[in-house]
Amino acid sequence: MTFSRILAQMLLSACMAALPDVGVADEGTVLQEAYPGLATNVLQHARTASLPEGLVLKSGDYEIAVNEVRAEVAKAPERLRPMLEKSAFFVLENMAGVGILRSLAREDAAKNGADISGKTDEELIFSYLEKAVPPSEPTEEEIAAFYESYRMYFGDAKVEDVTDIILPTLREEKRRSAINDYVRSIGTRVPILVCAAWVKEQDALMRDNPVDKARAAGIPIIVDFGALGCFACKQMEPVLEALRKKYENKAQVLFINVNEEPILAARYGVTGIPTQIFFDKDGKETRRHTGVLSMQEMEAELKAMGIQ
Repeated sequence: MTFSRILAQMLLSACMAALPDVGVADEGTVLQEAYPGLATNVLQHARTASLPEGLVLKSGDYEIAVNEVRAEVAKAPERLRPMLEKSAFFVLENMAGVGILRSLAREDAAKNGADISGKTDEELIFSYLEKAVPPSEPTEEEIAAFYESYRMYFGDAKVEDVTDIILPTLREEKRRSAINDYVRSIGTRVPILVCAAWVKEQDALMRDNPVDKARAAGIPIIVDFGALGCFACKQMEPVLEALRKKYENKAQVLFINVNEEPILAARYGVTGIPTQIFFDKDGKETRRHTGVLSMQEMEAELKAMGIQ
């Protein structure tokens, strides 16, 4: 199972927490408490520890060495390697997600006497997740909210006219969200240890990007993840420019090109464009939206954060 496949299918939904200054984490500290926002999936509830030299993660019999992380980075396309070298913890977390889920799937199969011969790791993991995270049907409120978010694409059609079109996409979104929630909670049930010294070093490297730097500036920010040539992204351009001018020195407005910063977009759980993410003055995410937002809607969110 490749890094990019896991990235696309399972581990790409994260709501980053605030990013205050942190010091050296005491051993045994929960990772998301010691380094808020660093871990976004399976390692949120991992604990820092002193591990044998060269080892960066241990969970039961499953281990990951720093050389394995470097080898995974080396497999990536050349243009992505510099980004991944600064986001090695992100690579580790994806590797750990696959390895720990694989171990859980095998344990579950052995416990229930299931025959897993001939099954790939991917088949094992998704069979396990299908059992562990049963699907749920979208509610009327969720359907209505989805309809409002993408109303511009439905023309004059009413929500009841397009419900059958909305449902497959919304079911998939709910399914992905439920799986991500389950993956993030694994560390509360399975002991996971990460090397304290290595994590401290990676935390500093991971913050060296426009979004995390802006979140530490002490004022609200809006980050629009998009791409050149995207029609909906093009519609956002005049809105973003107007916001920059009107709220200069009160809020920051950033545009991140996902084609130039694919790893940063992946870290922030961006799966569609344009995606707007709002952060308050403490760097805490308050809202995210995929699609086009009007000037009025953007200003309403700023006002909710106390910006006039």
